Amino acid sequence: MDEAQPPLTVLLYHNILPASSPQPNDKGSISLDRLAEHIGSLTENGFEIVSLETAFALLTTKEPAALSNRYALTFDDAMAGVGRFLPELGLDIVKASTVFVITSYVGQRNWWNTRTPLLASHMALPALFNLQAQGVDLQFHGTDHHNLTKFSAKELGERFAAGIAWFEETMDKRPQYLAYPYGAYNKVVEATARRYFDGALSVNHGLWWGSEARWGLNRISVPNYLRGQELVEILRTPPAERWLEMEKRAPWWQSKSGE
Repeated sequence: MDEAQPPLTVLLYHNILPASSPQPNDKGSISLDRLAEHIGSLTENGFEIVSLETAFALLTTKEPAALSNRYALTFDDAMAGVGRFLPELGLDIVKASTVFVITSYVGQRNWWNTRTPLLASHMALPALFNLQAQGVDLQFHGTDHHNLTKFSAKELGERFAAGIAWFEETMDKRPQYLAYPYGAYNKVVEATARRYFDGALSVNHGLWWGSEARWGLNRISVPNYLRGQELVEILRTPPAERWLEMEKRAPWWQSKSGE
């Protein structure tokens, strides 16, 4: 396996809007048809979707059989649009997808998110039950969406225990994975997460592969302005260059370049 390139990439999305919706001024939302375009382009270019559990196994053990052109699909925040539209992408995509739940915001609005211009709802319990019944892997994104680095080990332990209890009592499962809110973690957060979960995921702050990536596995937060073929090109770019390559394709970059 090429040491300069991870064998697969974990993709991150948040909310899904109806097909043909104008691309929103909100980094966390994408229209259904644009998301379908992303997945279609990946398939057409030989990319295979795998479960998050498989992604962890391949990326943290470096199995020789781990080929490139694979990806895992994750959704943070468990937004209502994901519950409504994810099933329209087909059963194979649904069964390979992972949705990270904020346990105290189930059925609530995203009032906590001061970074978004779009007020939207998180999935209520019936939608979570429906996705789980269809094979979606539900995992833990926090009891709320606070940056975990501001808490002590004791406070983190209490939060993780409360989240696990909610999953066991409500969803009849114990979550294996934690997605750090905002992708932020430090040594205290990581050490505490190791006591409660089988792995944890970051965004931009973590590692692409290797044994230590199990506690800070990097993901690409996919912007809604990327066309399908552009996403393919990004995934074929060395990891260290991907952020800049995505920025170069942004409307504001293009507008600046055309001045």
